[in-house]
Amino acid sequence: MRTQSAERFRPTGLLLALVLPLWAGSCSNSDPGRSSPPNLVLIVVDTLRADHLSSYGHTRETSPALDAIAREGVRFEACRSTSSWTMPSVASLITGLPPSTHGAENFQRLLPQEATTLAEVLGGAGYRTAGVVSHTLVGERYGYDQGYGHFSEDEALGSRHISTPGVTERSAEWLRANAGVEKPFFLFAHYFDPHSDYLPHKDFDWAPEQGLGRVRPGMAFETLRMHIDELNDEELDYLTSVYDEEIRLTDRGIGELMELLEEMGVADNTLVVITADHGEEFLDHGWWGHVVALYDEVVRVPLVLRGPGVQPGLVVDQAVSNLSLMPTLLELLDLKPPVGMPAPSLAPLLRGDDFDPGPSFFEVEVDLRKGARGARLQGVVRGNQKLIRDSKTGVLQLFDLSQDPLEKTDLSQIQPESVAELLSLLDDYLSHSKAARLEVQDMELSGDERSELEDLGYIGGDEDQPDDKSKQPSKVK
Repeated sequence: MRTQSAERFRPTGLLLALVLPLWAGSCSNSDPGRSSPPNLVLIVVDTLRADHLSSYGHTRETSPALDAIAREGVRFEACRSTSSWTMPSVASLITGLPPSTHGAENFQRLLPQEATTLAEVLGGAGYRTAGVVSHTLVGERYGYDQGYGHFSEDEALGSRHISTPGVTERSAEWLRANAGVEKPFFLFAHYFDPHSDYLPHKDFDWAPEQGLGRVRPGMAFETLRMHIDELNDEELDYLTSVYDEEIRLTDRGIGELMELLEEMGVADNTLVVITADHGEEFLDHGWWGHVVALYDEVVRVPLVLRGPGVQPGLVVDQAVSNLSLMPTLLELLDLKPPVGMPAPSLAPLLRGDDFDPGPSFFEVEVDLRKGARGARLQGVVRGNQKLIRDSKTGVLQLFDLSQDPLEKTDLSQIQPESVAELLSLLDDYLSHSKAARLEVQDMELSGDERSELEDLGYIGGDEDQPDDKSKQPSKVK
């Protein structure tokens, strides 16, 4: 494993002087007499947009468990992911590296072995480590199992599998099996159900079980996208209601894990972190799903922390990036980070201190074949200003999020000075990131893997012959 050494990125425009292949080690900074280092539970919910959680202002009670954790800890109001889909975002979460550095930016690139993962750092510091994932894109095939003593992707069974109960139980089994062991533990639990296909849940009853109008449970993305210009308000409301039910089911699983930590007597000494890899667009800007845009419905994600080193009851309004998560966690656990992570730790904000984390950056570079839209976009948020650049077309968009949170009014033509300043920040960030780029290994997709990506809406299928029967759910969630 190897990380790339770099001066910490600052928005003042300082450039990297050099990049060295140097590993700083993962030895502890903590008091050697300390007998009980904090445990860590990191929960990532796939495809969870922040504004569909009740603690983030949603009108439905979609997230009582997450809301309770937020009340007991710190909730970040304006956290953004480094990308708008799973692979690059999760890679950034677990390495502290931008997508253009780690290189896991499309479906045929593996997470580099040179990258040092959070699990590797914690394992080297004596933690027991486990990963339970429910999506093959963050599984062993793509290299996301690096550093785990135990790794399960048994619940990664596709878009029509109900994975929340299994992820919860497999995580709980590992926690119970390690109860009473003196070493601290790190559990990474990845929940997938809010991702398509959207299926209703009888327990919550926010959407008709049989569907509505032209929309049916489990309808494939490629079929939904054929009706992008035709869906009426009732059909759109049905789809968002089913999505809310998926969130509520996941939240229940998270609540069960929190109850287990209490039963085991380790809750007070466990740092709990909940976030998402990206959100989801419901025609907010004319598209369905994620990947191909950088608007806030797909890059703004929840971030909640509770536990040692976290002041309860805080809400942080400052814009932050989930690229800061790994350095933050390592600081809270008194561990030295790998050299080269460009984002600052957010630990001062968790203590209630004044701190400027600097601008947040995000990027996506994906070629979606067979008629689906590709994307080569980069963006930056500084304060209330947000800039998005389409590097394929050169089109720029500037938004004032304080006045226009839905990003409907482009100000790029009337605020050229702001555009120039933000472009300078963005170009510096990309220059740093690409200078530190790791060697990326490509892979060939099998036919089954390509079919799975088509089912998930990531790549286009045969749009002339959608196979609706194969997309229907085998059971109601």
